[in-house]
Amino acid sequence: MTTPAQLRWVEDQLAEAVEGGATVVTGGNRTDPASNVLEPTILTDLDPDSGILRRETFGPVLPVIQVKDGEEAVEKANGIPLGLSASVWTKDRSRGISLAQRLRVGAVCINDALVHFGVPSLPFGGVGESGFGRSNGEEGLKEMTRTRSILVDRLGLKREPWWFPYSRGTERVLKGALLFRLKGGVRGLLAGATHILGKKRR
Repeated sequence: MTTPAQLRWVEDQLAEAVEGGATVVTGGNRTDPASNVLEPTILTDLDPDSGILRRETFGPVLPVIQVKDGEEAVEKANGIPLGLSASVWTKDRSRGISLAQRLRVGAVCINDALVHFGVPSLPFGGVGESGFGRSNGEEGLKEMTRTRSILVDRLGLKREPWWFPYSRGTERVLKGALLFRLKGGVRGLLAGATHILGKKRR
């Protein structure tokens, strides 16, 4: 682990999970009491509300939960507040892509794990309680910019038609424009023109 504090965080999560009934299939210990090295650990029989399933661990721990199918897997994955990255493992690539598109996470690898972080063109970042913003890719560059909007009056009118108060003619023109925008096409054009001209449609 990178720091003693991070190691303690992971060990506390492991201890809490075991106290809640989880089984340590393998690992769970330091390779040396004085080291920062934790054995790769697999947990089963977890309580659905276990903290290790609902808080980011950032350690060599894999909690395993059995599900009946991919639908339930997506439902359980999307039911936690975290969403940094995920992996889908399957022999059916099309099904893997379909499941990946429904996961509420920042990135998904299919039949691999974490390699997306090494692709500079792919944006990296989480959703939910896994943070916000992106690094890498075009989206990452945009995170380091500040957008400024500038609109210039090109007609130079003394008074814009949408400024209050409105005249009867302005009201007709504005409502006609809205009718055209809402209805669209020939129907919208007819409705807008009819309203502007003040004619009643039969």
